[in-house]
This record gives sequence, structure tokens and C-alpha cells, in this order.
Amino acid sequence: MLIGTHNSSAYQLDFKVSFWKPFSKWNFLRLAARWLPCVGSRVKALTCNQSLDILGQLRAGARILDLYLSFAGQLYCSHTFASIPFQSALNQISAFGNECSDNIMILLCVDYENQSTITLELEEKLAPKLLAVKNVVWFWQPKHAVFVDSPALKHLDSIQLDWFNVDNVTDFLGKFNEQKYDAAAEHGLCCILTPQADKGLLYESLRAMAAELNATMLPLIARLPAASRPKYVLVDYFSSECVLV
Repeated sequence: MLIGTHNSSAYQLDFKVSFWKPFSKWNFLRLAARWLPCVGSRVKALTCNQSLDILGQLRAGARILDLYLSFAGQLYCSHTFASIPFQSALNQISAFGNECSDNIMILLCVDYENQSTITLELEEKLAPKLLAVKNVVWFWQPKHAVFVDSPALKHLDSIQLDWFNVDNVTDFLGKFNEQKYDAAAEHGLCCILTPQADKGLLYESLRAMAAELNATMLPLIARLPAASRPKYVLVDYFSSECVLV
């Protein structure tokens, strides 16, 4: 079983960058968050999924990164709003790849911009850098595919994940048992431990929800027979304690 981080780049948000049409509700929220500190802090509390930067996540033991890509003049990692430039994520991944012999699994998805633009940006500017990073295996997910017919990125593999998001034991056991689980299957089963957004009003922040969820769910998953665990587990607010469990 590999453990990694959910929305790996969302340890910070950049409200100066917009992927939205000027009069969309999300752009209004972005502007409010940019100019009104009380709004910005609340949006960050309920949108940021991590406290460590990408290099910190990898050093703490994460071996999967979950990156969503959007485009606004350049490629950004995003989670509804822009987080960091993709080049910044690539720099951090490269730094870790140079200092460690472990393989890192990178999942690439599309967030809020058209696929052809993102593919072109990757092909023209980043493909050689992407494929030159040491100790990294890049995957695109067919559900969010951007690289299907991309000659420059033909060496990227495809992985089909059966996702299920959970934030409580009952849902986990129910959804896990519903899956046609096959330990030898190539696609694999991916469990994402992430609090449901509609519960945000009951908590001060996503961090508080994630701490409670990780403390409950990770020991449960660790106690499952090895052949019956999800192949991949992604968590919010990852720390080295997640690996120790």
C-alpha cells in the first residue's frame, strides 16, 4: 500500500490568479478572498488540504502526489483556486528525486482549464523536464486525461483508479466492500480520506476535521489484512505520523 497526499499543492492559495469568467460566482469569491482578509482566511481554512509544501510532504514519507492542473498564462497547480505554479511543484519534486532513491508516484489531473491548452503547455515547455526527473513515475488518470495523444508525453503511463472518498468508518466499510476488489488488478483501489465540505461549518478548519479523520481511519486501514487494503491511500494534512501508523 502506498500513502500520499490529497490535493498535494493546496498548502497555499494565490487569489491573484483567476481561471474564471469575470462574472462567475467563483471569481467573485476569489476577489472577496483577495481583498477581504476575513474572507480570505476562511476560504483558506476550508480549501487548503496540506500544511507542508511538496518537498516537505515527500520528506515526511508521502510517496504519491495528487496534482490538479489549470492554466492562466502558465500552468498552475490548483484546488478550485490557484495554489502554486506547476514549475514550482516540479522544482520541489526534482529536489527530492535528487536526494532520495525511493520511487515517487505522481498523479496528474485537470482542474479548471481546457485540456488542449494544458497539453500544449506541457509539450512545448515542460515535457523534457518532466521526463528527466529522477526516481519519479508520472501517471495521468483517464478520468481527467490530458495526455492521450501527446507524442511528447508518450512515456507517461496511464493508471485507472477506482476512487472512493470517505470521512467516517461506516462509509469506508460500505464503499470498500462495494468495490470489485482484486489485489492483482492493474487499476488499483484508491481511498481518499477527506472531510466532506458541507461539514465545514461545524469546524474551525479543514485541518481540524482532517486530524480527527486521520486519527480514526488510518489505524483501521492498517489493521486490514494486507491483501485486502486499498492499494493507495491519500490523506489531507499529511505528516510523518501517517506513515508510522
